[in-house]
Amino acid sequence: MDHPVEIAEGSMFGRYRVVRQIGRGGMGAVYEAVHSDLEKRVALKVLLPSSAPQAEVVARFEREARAAARVRHPNVVDVSDVGVEAGVAWLVMEHLEGEDLSRLLRREGALPLARVAELMLPVLGAVEAAHSLGVVHRDLKPENIFLARMGDGTILPKVLDFGISKMAPTGGGPALTSTGIMMGTPCYMSPEQAQSSRGVDGRSDQFSLGVILYECATGRRPFEGETFFSILTAIVEGRYVRPRELCPGLPERFEAMVVRALERSPDARFPSVAALAEELRACSSEVPAPVPAPAPVPVPTMAMAATMAAVAIPLAPSGEERRRGQRVGLLLLAAMLLVLTGAVALTRRGGAAVEPTGTTAATPTRVSPEDAGAAAVAPGAAAALPVEEAPAALSEAMPPGRGRGHGHGRGHRGRRRHDDD
Repeated sequence: MDHPVEIAEGSMFGRYRVVRQIGRGGMGAVYEAVHSDLEKRVALKVLLPSSAPQAEVVARFEREARAAARVRHPNVVDVSDVGVEAGVAWLVMEHLEGEDLSRLLRREGALPLARVAELMLPVLGAVEAAHSLGVVHRDLKPENIFLARMGDGTILPKVLDFGISKMAPTGGGPALTSTGIMMGTPCYMSPEQAQSSRGVDGRSDQFSLGVILYECATGRRPFEGETFFSILTAIVEGRYVRPRELCPGLPERFEAMVVRALERSPDARFPSVAALAEELRACSSEVPAPVPAPAPVPVPTMAMAATMAAVAIPLAPSGEERRRGQRVGLLLLAAMLLVLTGAVALTRRGGAAVEPTGTTAATPTRVSPEDAGAAAVAPGAAAALPVEEAPAALSEAMPPGRGRGHGHGRGHRGRRRHDDD
C-alpha cells in the first residue's frame, strides 16, 4: 500500500474497521474506527504524503505515541497503539466526542474569565505533568486542545498532538528533536522557538499558553500579521495590544499575569506552568459571581385579566351589598326594640301587683327567726312561679309590716293615708 490519500469507509486497516473520516490536517487524517476483536471505538490517525522525508515523519508519529504514553494524565489524550501498515505510519487514540477550543472561540468569541479558568486550568495541569516528565509539547494552540463531551454532559479538556514534542533523553540517548527546522504554529510560537528549535524548554510552552489565555479572554490573538514574517517579527519584538485595552472589564491582575507569561525573555516569565496555574486560579477567584437578573414581570393578557377577575376578592362592598347590610341592620334594631318593649311591659305589670302597705323604717329592722326562714324559702318559690305571679308570691312571703315600701315616695304616701285614717 502506497501513501493513501483517503481510506474508504468500511474497509479494514490492519485490525481496525474504518467507519468514517472525522478530521484532516497537513500531515495526516483521523478516522473513526472500531477494533475488530475488542469492538472498541477508537480514533485512527494515519500519515498522509508530505514533502518531509518518510523516516522523519514516521519518527514524529512514534514520538507522539511515546510522549502521550509517558504522560499519563486525565487531560492528555490516551494513545493505545502505534505502528506501520504497508509503509504507512499510524497511531490509535481514544475516541472523543466534542470540539476543539478553536471552534468554540470562533463561535463565542471572548469568554468570561470564570469560563477561561474552567477550561484552561486542566490544560495547564496536563502541560505541567508533561514538563515534570521532561516532555515539552512545542505546539500548544487551540486546535490541539480538545473539549471532550463526557457521558454526563460535562466538558473535559484534552491536550492533543505531541507530534513535535521534545523529550528529554532516557538512558543517556540523544534528545528527540529536529535540528534546523522551525516547528510549531507561528501565532502561538515563543520568541526563542521562532529563532531556533533547539534549546527550548517548558517556558516556551508557557508563552504559548499565555497566547491562548489572551485569545480566550479577548477573542483576539495578540500577534497577528498578513505574512508569516510579520507575525514572527511581532513575536520577537513583543508588540501586541494589552488585554484591557480590548476588554476594559478584565481584572488588572489577569492582565499582569498574561503580560508576564508573554515576556520575551524566558527568565522573566513564571518559574513554571504550575505557578501560572496558581495565578490564574487566584485571578478567577477574585471575580465576583454574576448577579442573577431579576425574573421578568409577565405582561398582563386578556386571559390573565379574566382569571384575576374571577378569583379576586373585592376590597370594598358593592352598592347592593351595602343595601343588603342596611336592611339586616334595621331588622336587628327592630328586634332589639321589640325585646326591650316587652321587658318594660313585663316590669310595669309586675310593679302594679305590689301595693305598698307600710312605711320604710328609719332604722334597720330586726328579722325574727320565723321571718328569716320564710325569706330563705321565698326566693326558691318565686323562681318556680311564672313571671306574673312572682311579685305576689314575694309579697305574701314577707311578714306584715316588714320590708315593705322601700321607695321613699311610696312610704310618704302610705303615711299620709294612715294619718287620714
